[in-house]
Amino acid sequence: MYLKSNSFRTFFRLCVLCVCEFSLFLQFMNLGTSTGVKRMLCYFTPLVYFLGFFYFFYLVCTQKGKEHPLLKGAVMVSIFAAGIAVPFLSGSGAIASTGDLQYGMYSSGALHFLAYYLFPILVLLDYLLFVPKGQYKALYPPAGLIFPALYGIFLLLRAKFGSLVFHFGKTKSAYPYLFLDEAVNGTNKVILTVVCIAIGFLSIGYLLFLLDWALGKIRGKKK
Repeated sequence: MYLKSNSFRTFFRLCVLCVCEFSLFLQFMNLGTSTGVKRMLCYFTPLVYFLGFFYFFYLVCTQKGKEHPLLKGAVMVSIFAAGIAVPFLSGSGAIASTGDLQYGMYSSGALHFLAYYLFPILVLLDYLLFVPKGQYKALYPPAGLIFPALYGIFLLLRAKFGSLVFHFGKTKSAYPYLFLDEAVNGTNKVILTVVCIAIGFLSIGYLLFLLDWALGKIRGKKK
């Protein structure tokens, strides 16, 4: 499926922007202090939603221009990775609690769906509905490592020169994710973890490539 309606595409992407903005609002509301904001900005998920927001804002502003499949794929990989990681990070402090009454809703499950799952689903729909298929090449998936690599460099520099401390029970760390702290886990274990994460990002990228390839073949047969 590939819809060429500029009006519907613009409307849909404005809706995606609204969902993304709401997701960011949930993650940053009630932090209270600038230190809380700085702490939240050290986590991967909020930064991915900023990436998604600015990307879709760019798409809305340049609606008639063609998207490069490499850039589209790289952004999608990080968004999907963040959505997949949410269940594993929910106990790490990386996700704002949505079970409190000040959020105006009683169902934390519904809020988690709106904030962390609906956005990736809409991003996938945007790809399925509006992006020509069969253009995502086998060399493109490694580009999905660029954003997480920049994030990793940011964490290293912040841990070395920053002053924020993250608490994991009685354990303190300069990293927002304890599994990245070599002082706690050892250098070899951290390296192995980073390699596994990189393989995960590449896997998502190549699954996207296979999907694009298959849909391109199906569309080609229908012509």
